[in-house]
Amino acid sequence: YECMKPENESELAKLLTDSDLLITIGYGRILSEQILQIPKYGGINLHFSLLPKWRGAAPVQRCLEAGDSKTGVTVFQMDKGMDTGDIWYQEEFQIPNDFYSAELFNSLAELGADGILKTLKVLPESAPKKQVGASSLAAKIDNSELRIDWTAPALKIRNKIRGLGPATFTNFRGNKLKI
Repeated sequence: YECMKPENESELAKLLTDSDLLITIGYGRILSEQILQIPKYGGINLHFSLLPKWRGAAPVQRCLEAGDSKTGVTVFQMDKGMDTGDIWYQEEFQIPNDFYSAELFNSLAELGADGILKTLKVLPESAPKKQVGASSLAAKIDNSELRIDWTAPALKIRNKIRGLGPATFTNFRGNKLKI
């Protein structure tokens, strides 16, 4: 199989001609309804959270920053919203206390690959389920969030470093130190 990352929708539309299914993982763009109607079965997306929790660009980082004890993967049918489609597959993952974002990404990637395969096995014969529960936004990380505020509670500092590191930093004696 070939992995592609088209730069725009017209490039993507050409790739999807005569296709059965679009599968996206970390594509980072909301696709138009016109694009999603090209493949026979539309598009599915692998997302690194238990939707509807942590919709958006940085679910792994935000769940760690929030101090969540569990997360998981979701394979969902893409629609015109941001991570709002019906769910084909979900699997929960208990986050070890010593995990940082890199370790969590690796574990969720393994779970997610299995989730895509399981979804492909049931896709034509079954139907996805509606998302239920409260949603939260996993906003894109802004550079202004990366500075450590040493007046914050210790747990908040630890969670920020777990989720946003190794990009977190502080200034010490006029030098920028990455944490």
